[in-house]
Amino acid sequence: MSANPSSNTPFFVTVFFTTSGNRLQITQYSDPHGRDSQITIPRGIELPVDEMEAFLKTGTLLVDFRDDLTVPESLVAYPKQLGCETAAYVPILQDGRLRGLVLIGARPGQTLNDDVVNAFARTIRLVATSLVPITSPTEPVMSDRRASEAKALSNLIAGAASIKDLHSFYSSIHDQVRSVVGDHGFLIALYDEETTSISVPYLFEDGRFSSIETFPLGEGLTSILIRTREPLLLVEDTMKRATAMGAKIAGKPAQSWMGVPLLAQGKSIGAIIVQDLNHEHAFDEDDLRFVISVANQVSSSIYNIRVLEDSKQTALQFETAAEIARDISSSLDLDELLKKATDLIRSRFDFYHAAVFLKDVPSEFVVIREATGEAGAQ
Repeated sequence: MSANPSSNTPFFVTVFFTTSGNRLQITQYSDPHGRDSQITIPRGIELPVDEMEAFLKTGTLLVDFRDDLTVPESLVAYPKQLGCETAAYVPILQDGRLRGLVLIGARPGQTLNDDVVNAFARTIRLVATSLVPITSPTEPVMSDRRASEAKALSNLIAGAASIKDLHSFYSSIHDQVRSVVGDHGFLIALYDEETTSISVPYLFEDGRFSSIETFPLGEGLTSILIRTREPLLLVEDTMKRATAMGAKIAGKPAQSWMGVPLLAQGKSIGAIIVQDLNHEHAFDEDDLRFVISVANQVSSSIYNIRVLEDSKQTALQFETAAEIARDISSSLDLDELLKKATDLIRSRFDFYHAAVFLKDVPSEFVVIREATGEAGAQ
């Protein structure tokens, strides 16, 4: 899958700045539409920090350049050079002082509203420590744990900007969680609201990778996560506590279980689950807080890629239907037509088998008229 979506997908330009003297210095830049930031924009902005703090004293700002002229020109230059009509400025503050800034830009045809900006802002607050080194008199050096979390979240930010395929992204999420929480069972579940079903495309358990086919939303812990949209930590008497919650456990119960829902567009789209089958108290509140940060960071990326994949699948369905329709209009041989149709459906959608059944003349039974593969020939 290409990392450069078409112009009508909801991906925005994002620029991460940190303060350096009187400059805002670029820390990270992302433009999913593939424009080269190194050529079109400078690496920093000369802007007095106190002026910037005054500009952002009310917090996050959403600005439309077509009718708002209050933004400092040095800041406007970045999104304008990239063809953006609107932009949001999200400050990163420490003790009331500006330590960094995130700029989110939208081009014509893209909608940047308060809901979108607030979703960005929540994630930015959670990962700010990975973008801005924070110290204080009582904590002169970041702890090893916080440094590991910051590095993991920073890696996820970079990975989300260049996703090639979802499975690789799931593997990256697993690697970053493992680097902080430790080597435990790990899975990513996805929820389909239309079919009220759950699938597990990525599962690591007992040192092996696998997946689980689609199953209905039910009464397991994963289903509870998706329904409640609340994180859950069980580290002792997990079977008893899960049963008290109304959950039904299939297979060997975990001795420690931690789950966080994936939320996008105000809906549950899945969950990240970490579990230890053999040890109680394998996780703590810090682990849960970190996985919540991870989920907030990756949810939107997973959602956007799934939407893009669904749109491609829909386009393929229409293309296949049109091709079959053309064959219908140009062929009078029913057997040949049915064979082409089943072959197209199977190959285009990568199905194992496809078949066509037709009613018999009395309309009492349906009879198989064409099917793919050896079984179909028989």
